[in-house]
Amino acid sequence: MAIVGRDISSEQALDPARNQSTVFGEVADLYERSRPSYPAQLFDWISAVSDIGNSALVVDVGCGTGKSSEWFVRNGHTVVGIEPDPRMAAIASAKLHESNRFTVETVEFQNWLGLTTPADLVISGQAWHWADPLSRFRSAHATLRNQGWLCVFWNQPEGYSDEIHRDIDKVYDLLPSDMKQAFDGARLPGSKSAITAASPADEFDESKCFGSVEQFNFSWDLEVTSKSHVENLLTQSTHRLLPSEHRSWLLDGITDVINSYGGSYIQTFNTHAYAAMRST
Repeated sequence: MAIVGRDISSEQALDPARNQSTVFGEVADLYERSRPSYPAQLFDWISAVSDIGNSALVVDVGCGTGKSSEWFVRNGHTVVGIEPDPRMAAIASAKLHESNRFTVETVEFQNWLGLTTPADLVISGQAWHWADPLSRFRSAHATLRNQGWLCVFWNQPEGYSDEIHRDIDKVYDLLPSDMKQAFDGARLPGSKSAITAASPADEFDESKCFGSVEQFNFSWDLEVTSKSHVENLLTQSTHRLLPSEHRSWLLDGITDVINSYGGSYIQTFNTHAYAAMRST
């Protein structure tokens, strides 16, 4: 695939004035529509490993538009969502309010005042890396009852080496160097993980707030069209922080590449989850 050269020189890197953790709200409707949800097997595993029963109290950290909360609400649990962006929170509330089992508080987890009743389960889907790494495990510990569980999880695209993605990489390579480095390892939708330690289990252990860690991994495939690929990228913080003119030509170039391969490709996603019981 030949890449047409463009004059894209710029002294402006990713916009430092915008909060990376809340730019999703700029496209909240698109986030709800384009971000893939999680496989049912994940929620079955969480329910089994945490033994939450039929009417648990669940806190969803970084609930976004309610993609994780929805399963728990539909299965009879009461969910309190914590979401700093009011636009994302509004979609979650509108989607789940009829159940009378969902409320959402628009606050960052580290600034949340907590519950009057201890929670049975704290979850965080695709959002744990946005919570303050210095306090998030302590905050989860303080939120939970004795023998309550914390579970963090995310969908992550499997690494690639095929021709279509090599051609997509060539489009990114046209970015100015100060912008291009921000996309290393984050060029597929959902590439960011939820960890800061060497492994998620290590991060649980280092917190000294939780017991032994249970792990879940599940692989599944999704057909991704040029439209859905680009829409998903439009919900990614790094892409949203690009200056608009660079983002436009980048996404146009990626669309051209995928369309040149027939307009779609099959992407394998791995759903990873880590859960542990609260230490006394």
